[in-house]
Amino acid sequence: MICAEVQVAKSNKNSAPSFKLRYATEVTVRSPEFQLLPSLRYLDAEALSQAAKARIDVGFFKTPCCQRHVQAVIEHGTVVGLDMAPCSEKTALPPEGVAFVAAALKRAGRGRARKWKSVPVKEFLASPAERVQGETNCIEFTIFGRTIFCCRTDDGPISCVFIDPITVERL
Repeated sequence: MICAEVQVAKSNKNSAPSFKLRYATEVTVRSPEFQLLPSLRYLDAEALSQAAKARIDVGFFKTPCCQRHVQAVIEHGTVVGLDMAPCSEKTALPPEGVAFVAAALKRAGRGRARKWKSVPVKEFLASPAERVQGETNCIEFTIFGRTIFCCRTDDGPISCVFIDPITVERL
């Protein structure tokens, strides 16, 4: 549905006129699956509790293009934050795209996006999936044939990547 159409004047005699359209469309937003790494159960919680600094890979959000790995940042036996590695170059969204993603992340998070509270390593390792899902917020949506995957940890910046479609050629 076209909401508004605005005619833009020609810039010179040789160029075609251009115009802007405001288009309203329904977009389905979903929360990608978080997969905990099975190797977590083999970590030495006691040794990590004594570590001055460490990073452990906790798991990843599954997308068709990549796996966004989440790491727990440990300082002096306490998990002080979560870090999420990007899976490719970040996508710069236009201002209206940023507003849409911020609203979608807020709604998908159902109030979960909150400031990280440090937690002892042993307590974190007792329920890592719940902690990660409670402190990170990821969404995936498709609009005009392009799928975009966006995440935010804590109250940090929003990180988005385009997920390229997979094409299969006939043999």
